[in-house]
Parts: sequence; structure tokens; C-alpha cells
Amino acid sequence: MLREDLATQFEADGQTLADVEAELKWIETKPIQLVYLPNQEQLPFEIINSGAIAGEGKDISIIKVNVINAPTLKLAESNQVKLLDSVTVVGYPGLVENSSLFNDESFYKASFTRGQVSAKKNLKDGTPVLQITAPVPKGNSGGPVLNDNGEVIGLVTFGPDDNFTFLFTSNTIQEFLDSAKINNQQGLVNQEYRQGLQLYSEGKYTQALQKFQLVKRLFPQHSEVESYLDKCQVIIANGN
Repeated sequence: MLREDLATQFEADGQTLADVEAELKWIETKPIQLVYLPNQEQLPFEIINSGAIAGEGKDISIIKVNVINAPTLKLAESNQVKLLDSVTVVGYPGLVENSSLFNDESFYKASFTRGQVSAKKNLKDGTPVLQITAPVPKGNSGGPVLNDNGEVIGLVTFGPDDNFTFLFTSNTIQEFLDSAKINNQQGLVNQEYRQGLQLYSEGKYTQALQKFQLVKRLFPQHSEVESYLDKCQVIIANGN
């Protein structure tokens, strides 16, 4: 019996974190493990480190994707998280992905849901978890949860139903990164994209365009930069 994982993920120093909650299926052929990017590109991955299955402990995995210059998310210090802190859940709800109401492109578009930290709890083995108010339907498992600084405070893991959402904390994620000798650091793409956004907000569209063009060259699969390239080009063409 092979385990098929369908979960969202995010990168840290060339590796990708993913929740390993999965549906168990009998598969006779060799499984094909792929990461789907927002531009619909498919990339194979390798499992570097894997925790427990859902409901039995730290169901976190680290996978390696052969891609360079991928943007990364910074881990927050989860001990600094306070009750009622605002959070944003990022993921791909299964309800949308499996619905006949939406086109294929919708499968690759992330959803963003706001909420608050409602409780700090511990599993039976002492592992800390955070409970949040944001509703997280099936399909979001493994998605990052961000604070207002855009840092990851945790990873969506489990809940008895859609009304209760729990996260493994960023400190638990860090344990898995440390065991695999992976550094959670941001690279040139993060730096250039952030500078581009700042220039864009200041109305310096020509300079912003140059930054976004560099980001596009460094990481062509970037999910947001194309939109800003188009916006800058339209504004510049109109003489602004």
C-alpha cells in the first residue's frame, strides 16, 4: 500500500515543507510524485524527511524540488505568537479544486483566509499546536499560516471538522529543518521582488519594472511578478 500525498507546501533553502496528511490508496503502478506550480508546471520531488501520519504526531515532511532561485517564506518565532494575533491561511481548498463549477486554471490559484489565534495547546506527546479561527476546508492541509509580517507561524495540520483548525508551530517546523541541516533563509529573488514592490508603491515604475524583470529572469515560475510587469508597462506606456 502506498501513500498518496496531496498537500500544499512552501520552500526553505531549496527544500519544501509539506503536511503529510494523506488518503491511503492501493496503487499497483509506481507512484508519480509531483509539485504543481501556479503556472501549471509540474516538477518531481524527493522526500527528504517524513514525520508521523495524520493524528499520530508531527505529520510534517520535507521534500526536495530541483529548482533554483525559488522564493522562500521566513519562519517566525512561534513562542512570540499571542492569543488573538491576526493570521492568514494560504492554501488550495479541495472543494474548489474538485468542483465542476470552476475552470482548470482555478486549481492553481491559492486562497487566502483571515483569522485569529484562538488557543495554544499541546498534543499528548507534548508537541505544541496553535488553534485558529480561520475555517480551513480539506485540501488546505500543509499550507502555511502567516502573521501580519508575512512570516510563517505554523503549518495547517488537522481538525475534527472544518470549524476547528490546528497548526504545528514554526518552532516544530524548525526542528525538521535542523534535522535535515537546512537553513531557512531568503535569497535574491525575495530581495529583488520586495524592492520592486517598494519602488512600485513609491510611483517609481521604471525602476520597479527593472526589478520585476530581474525576478522573472531569476525565477520564471514566480506566481505574482507577471502581473506587476504588465502593470508597470501599461503605466509607463501612458506616460507616467
